[in-house]
Amino acid sequence: MNLAGKNIWVIGASMGIGHALVKVLSSHTTNLVISSRKKDLLKKLATEINLPEENVIPFDITNHDKAKEMVHKVLQRIGSIDCIIFTAGVSQRSLVADTQFFVYEKLINLNFLSIVNIALTVLPSMIEKKSGHFVVLSSVAGKFGTPGRSGYSASKQALHGFFEFSAC
Repeated sequence: MNLAGKNIWVIGASMGIGHALVKVLSSHTTNLVISSRKKDLLKKLATEINLPEENVIPFDITNHDKAKEMVHKVLQRIGSIDCIIFTAGVSQRSLVADTQFFVYEKLINLNFLSIVNIALTVLPSMIEKKSGHFVVLSSVAGKFGTPGRSGYSASKQALHGFFEFSAC
């Protein structure tokens, strides 16, 4: 994919893989928008890569109504989204017998439902434009469960099931 002039939105940009990816993307002539919950880290990253402040959109993706608002804000800001990259997520390491139910709720909400919510909100604009890409970072744990990672694996398996063969 030629990235020149593409509108790319990275969600989960403040740390880890998302942060590193933004630095790589910033070296291309893209129109980049970055998001995460961590406003201070986003602003620091934006300064490092000379990204305009209006392209920094902090929000918590687990607040589903707010996330929908942010999708519309990004669309108003850049017109369309050529590629949305989801790197936001949380891990888990504990045995099933030692893990409370709310942990599974949090994992499924953040790692799966929040991403699906945003994708479904962006999708109509991509269908109208007849182009657009979803890039969803997952894990090998989404294919193979391992001890101590049951909730994390389940949330990543859900992503694989939703995005792997999706067709509009």
